[in-house]
Amino acid sequence: MTPVFRHRYLIAFLTLLCILPPCLTNATEDSDPFPIYDSIKPNVTFWKKIFTEHTSTSAIIHDSQNILRIYGVIELVSGDHPNNRNINRRLIKKAKQKYKTILIKLQNGEKPAGPEERQIAALFHPEAKSEDFRKALGNIRSQTGLRDRFREGLIRSGAYIDEIKNIFHREGIPDDLVYLPHVESSFNPEAISKSGAVGTWQFTRSTGKLFMKINDVIDERRDPIRSSIAAAHLLYRNFKKLESWPMAITAYNHGVSGMMRARKLHGHYEAIFNLYQSRLFGFASRNFYAEFLAARDIAKNYREYFGDLKFDQPRQDSRIVLSGYVSLPDLSRYLTLNLSDLRRLNPTLKQAVFIGKKYAPKGYTQIG
Repeated sequence: MTPVFRHRYLIAFLTLLCILPPCLTNATEDSDPFPIYDSIKPNVTFWKKIFTEHTSTSAIIHDSQNILRIYGVIELVSGDHPNNRNINRRLIKKAKQKYKTILIKLQNGEKPAGPEERQIAALFHPEAKSEDFRKALGNIRSQTGLRDRFREGLIRSGAYIDEIKNIFHREGIPDDLVYLPHVESSFNPEAISKSGAVGTWQFTRSTGKLFMKINDVIDERRDPIRSSIAAAHLLYRNFKKLESWPMAITAYNHGVSGMMRARKLHGHYEAIFNLYQSRLFGFASRNFYAEFLAARDIAKNYREYFGDLKFDQPRQDSRIVLSGYVSLPDLSRYLTLNLSDLRRLNPTLKQAVFIGKKYAPKGYTQIG
């Protein structure tokens, strides 16, 4: 290549580089939209343990800040046991108190007596001070295992995940976000949280109404596909405001306004994870992105953790567009479908519609 031609080639290349959109010129700087920062690796490891090693009949007693400082694992009674919640609450309280008693002894400078106390002491630095044990006292937390729930979620995901990936592809957001429902609901369209969040994507009523129909007849949060479209819009909106997928994902739990305040104080996700303190930025928000990373890895490599699974088949629904208001009991007779089958096929419609107190609305498009 002659010097003149080489010079012209360089000018042409630099000119092209200048006119490329910023997203293309910066693409090689961070090829993975979901980086695993060094400081959150212990948290990702912890959640992999929770999702794959411990079932819902186990509770892990651990430090909420130094998350891999696991004091012990206790057995719980199963969910079908009478009064299981109260029994398990007492079992967890008793275990926490046992470890608090040991930490108080260590805080007071007493030598650990017996193998269990020595095991707890070994979880701390050999030069740990009284203040270290005092702080640990306030960080004792329990986490119920989720292996059985995660496995069930993997199986359920087969009915929807390919369709959700197509939705996310059309909306221009990363396909791997399809694994977020493993954290939110284990792909359970009927999931309802203590705070009233509903469906596969666990939308609250106020946030859900920004993207879906929610009224006295319809609640689209209960539809895995319509709520996935809403989740795509919410996640994209979070990303546009925060310019970071780790922060956008955390905002799904913590709220975009809260994450914007955190970003203003600390700049980037890892600093927020390590330094941000807020009454509302608790354990769940701080760990939400790490949970997603753990769930993503497990779902992509499920055989390594669960062996072969038989996934639910992708749903094959026929659609009918209602030209007017319709009584569901009448429609079930017309379609020769059981009302229970119509309920299963139409999760967005509320109970009042199925018992005939309300009509299915005009324009409704998912029946049969």
